[in-house]
Amino acid sequence: MVMQRKVKTYGAILKTCDTIALVQGRYTGKWSFPKGHSNEGEQPIECTLREVAEETGIDNLPSPDRYLQVGYGKYFVFSLPNKIPLIPRDTHEIIGTKWATAEDMTCMDLNSDVRQYTKKFVNLKSF
Repeated sequence: MVMQRKVKTYGAILKTCDTIALVQGRYTGKWSFPKGHSNEGEQPIECTLREVAEETGIDNLPSPDRYLQVGYGKYFVFSLPNKIPLIPRDTHEIIGTKWATAEDMTCMDLNSDVRQYTKKFVNLKSF
């Protein structure tokens, strides 16, 4: 009997004072935080930084503000002074990127983690 390793999902909540970076997945069409499954032996922050680079093209981030679980994912929260262009390298999985305001998100097809985060941590005025 072969034991399968439980793969964990790690990602990033990239935020400015009034926007959050979201990526749109090809398979579901839903908007989510940049995230992905960890590779064997990969630390959570390493997985997060790799996934952010693949899905947004952002290679340099400040130290995270905090680490939290939202839904099934575990996320590092990064506060950025300005929006950085979102240019995905993995266009097989990612079909769109956007810096979204709380108002924008009311009209977007969001995955469950983003919906839970916005209900718990976001008011409609700012992040």
